[in-house]
Amino acid sequence: MTNLNQATANFVALREIRDDLVVLKDGALRLLIRVGSTNFDLKSTDEQGAIIKGFQDFLNSLDYSLQIVINSRRLDVKKYLEGVGTIVSQIQNELLKVQGQEYLRFVGGLAELGNIMSKQFYVVIPYQAVDIGALKQGLTEKIRSIFKPGASSASPTIPDSALAEYRTRILQRADVVLSGIQGMGLRAEIVGTDDLKKIFTGLYNPQ
Repeated sequence: MTNLNQATANFVALREIRDDLVVLKDGALRLLIRVGSTNFDLKSTDEQGAIIKGFQDFLNSLDYSLQIVINSRRLDVKKYLEGVGTIVSQIQNELLKVQGQEYLRFVGGLAELGNIMSKQFYVVIPYQAVDIGALKQGLTEKIRSIFKPGASSASPTIPDSALAEYRTRILQRADVVLSGIQGMGLRAEIVGTDDLKKIFTGLYNPQ
């Protein structure tokens, strides 16, 4: 790895992804929950009130901090429109063909008016697996590690046996979060290892 690449890597807090967990360089763990969306404005007054009450109850059930992250990406619909166009061109029923062509014009018009965005919603659950006090570096050492990549200290390694115990604890937190989110009528699921790798690859290498 070149000095430039190593220096850049020093700014990335991520150490590794394993067992559905994000392991940070300071020994902390993160578990991600993917949350589905809902159109709040289309809900009735009673439904909106129930969602707000559910969110209040959810927050009150927590005794630790968490993060709510929204990942917005511009959606390229060109290939999608090309695929739909191919299907529409093969339709024999004239009425269905006209409807397909109108749909293509509608979506194409939306794409020309502005960017079509894809949004993903996540809840990030933290767990401090390693004693922070034992890992603190002095300010001078931290600054030196930025400008001299080779001088940075090695990240703490979490043994498999310890990670299994920490994973059990963070999953207990996840159960509370999942219950609270689903109580608001929203879909929620833990993000697995493969999806975590795709997410972080996309974050650090945006297209």
